[in-house]
Amino acid sequence: MIPMETSTVGKDGGYRQPIQTDSMSPEDAEGFNRMMHSLTDWRFRDELRSFVRQNCNAFVGAEVEVASGGGYSHACHDIHLKYKALFDSHVERFLSSEGIDVREFLEFAHQASSAPAELRAGWNGFLAEITASEDYDRFAKLMCASAAQQQREGDEAKRSFELPEVPAQFYIAEPACVAAAESVVVTDAQISHDCYHYCATDGLQHGPVSLQDLRRCWRDGLVAESCYIFFPGLTNWVALGQMPDLLALVSSS
Repeated sequence: MIPMETSTVGKDGGYRQPIQTDSMSPEDAEGFNRMMHSLTDWRFRDELRSFVRQNCNAFVGAEVEVASGGGYSHACHDIHLKYKALFDSHVERFLSSEGIDVREFLEFAHQASSAPAELRAGWNGFLAEITASEDYDRFAKLMCASAAQQQREGDEAKRSFELPEVPAQFYIAEPACVAAAESVVVTDAQISHDCYHYCATDGLQHGPVSLQDLRRCWRDGLVAESCYIFFPGLTNWVALGQMPDLLALVSSS
C-alpha cells in the first residue's frame, strides 16, 4: 500500500506535522482528514474563542492565588466543565455524522497514543487537541492569559477618547473643572499610567504620557505652569498651574 499523509496545515491554523495514515484504508484516511478539518473549522474555533471571552473574567487574579498556595475557585472549575462539555459535544456530533461509535473512537485514539514513536509521527498534536478539554492546567493558563488580555484592552479603551480643541489663547478654567481635575489626580498612584496630554512650551501637543514623563518634561523645561494639561475626567484643557496637587507631583524630584 502506498503510504498516505493527512496534512494538518490549514489557513486558519492547526498542526504542521503530517500524520502518517499508511496503516489506514483510503476511506478511514479520508474520514480522519474530515475529523481534522472539523477540529480546526473556523466556526468551531470562533465558538471556543467566544466562550473564553465570555468566561475568562472569573480567572482574574487566579494565578496569584494559586502561586500563594491557594487553588482555583469553584466558579473556575464549573467553567472548565462547561468548556469540556462544549468540546465533547462538537466531537460527538462529528462522530455521529460519520456513523462512528464514541467508544470505538476512544479505543482507536488510545491505540494511537500507545503506538511506537516512529508510527506516531504527528499524532501527539492531534491527541493533545482532542483531549485539550481534559487538561485543566492548560485550560486555566488559557483563561488567565485571556483575562489579562481583556484587562489590557479595557485599559486601552479607557485611554481612547477624543481630545477637546486646545484654547487659542490663555484662559482661566472654571472652578468646577479644576475641582474635577484635582479629584482625579491626588496621589502618586497614576505615575506610570499613560493618560496625560499636554501642550509643551514649544507650542506642540503631546501625549498620552505618564506622570513620570511629565516630570521629565518639567525638568527639561518643556512643561511649565502655564502649559495646558488634559486627562480623563476633565471636560477641557486646564493650565498646570491651576491644579496644585498635580503641579506638586509634576514638579517633585
